[in-house]
Amino acid sequence: MKGMLIKDTRLLLQQRRFIVLVIVGTIVWACTQENGFAIGWLMSMCAIWAGGTISYDEFDNGFPFLMTLPAERKTYVLGKYVFGVLLMAGSLLVYEAVLAGALLAKGAPDLSAKLPEELLGDVGGFSVCLLFLAIMIPIQIKFGVERGRVILLFVFAATALVGQVALRSGLAEELAQGIRQALTGVPGGVLVVIALAAALSLLLLSALISISIMNRKEF
Repeated sequence: MKGMLIKDTRLLLQQRRFIVLVIVGTIVWACTQENGFAIGWLMSMCAIWAGGTISYDEFDNGFPFLMTLPAERKTYVLGKYVFGVLLMAGSLLVYEAVLAGALLAKGAPDLSAKLPEELLGDVGGFSVCLLFLAIMIPIQIKFGVERGRVILLFVFAATALVGQVALRSGLAEELAQGIRQALTGVPGGVLVVIALAAALSLLLLSALISISIMNRKEF
């Protein structure tokens, strides 16, 4: 797997100018705005970058060559998940360090109280991005990157449509109220841990599905 991770890192570095621009923009965004959307967006980009390396592997009939290397198909698939998780976790750690530095520079007196609160919210966003990665990789391995993007677009469009229908019918409000009542009194940290555990479980299920798809592919 180490070789696969090195390969993907080198492929990703071919976009280093764009990546540096995204990181700098995210840092500026995080330091000037009082919200957590910046890190969520950056982690989403990391997931997309990880999935995008599959397009490089497909290019110029690259899969038959990769499968001749001393690496199993299972290793290839797991490498994509590990690479995506490492990118997102790394971006989260860097963001939290930048946030702490920005708060110290501003002379924030409540750093010890504000930073843990921000961290809990960002870990919750990390869980959502893990779910995005779990959906994206099996689709791209099954259908290829180009068709996979179209399918992902339809998946998210259908999800948005269902959400709109639920909102207009009042079902979403009833469901949200039921969830709030069920979780009343549960500490925020426990909720974040539950969300992270659920996301990791779905990521594991996604990896098993992707390995099954990859084992059935013919090159």
